[in-house]
Amino acid sequence: MSPAAEIKMADENKLLLAAATCCIHVIQFNKQREKSRRRRRFWIHPVLQERRQKGDYLHLIQELRDDPVLFQRYFRLSVAQFDVILELLRPDIQLQNTRWRSSIDPGQQLAITLRYSFLILFTFRIDSFLSHDAYAR
Repeated sequence: MSPAAEIKMADENKLLLAAATCCIHVIQFNKQREKSRRRRRFWIHPVLQERRQKGDYLHLIQELRDDPVLFQRYFRLSVAQFDVILELLRPDIQLQNTRWRSSIDPGQQLAITLRYSFLILFTFRIDSFLSHDAYAR
């Protein structure tokens, strides 16, 4: 065998060795990842399964709708404004129910988003007020 052929054969052996090493590392990584994955005890937690019967949205929002002043304070919108926004967004945020779980109602999605946005804005205003107050001293 010529020296050039030996070098070529050595390069091929190195390449095969590198490929085999990579395969072994990938297999070990996948085994380690499977071991470290947390096994789910529930597909849907029992508390979340009962959200349609016992959830805040079902009870709280319906009670707030009966009192427009409280609804206005809670969402910073009137009931009519909430309904208009909901009807505009409904086609975009409506999800399909599946065999395994039911989707979150668009009204509930909007209520959560508005309330969360209000809380973030309120927290930001309080923080900025407190930081300006600290600088004034």
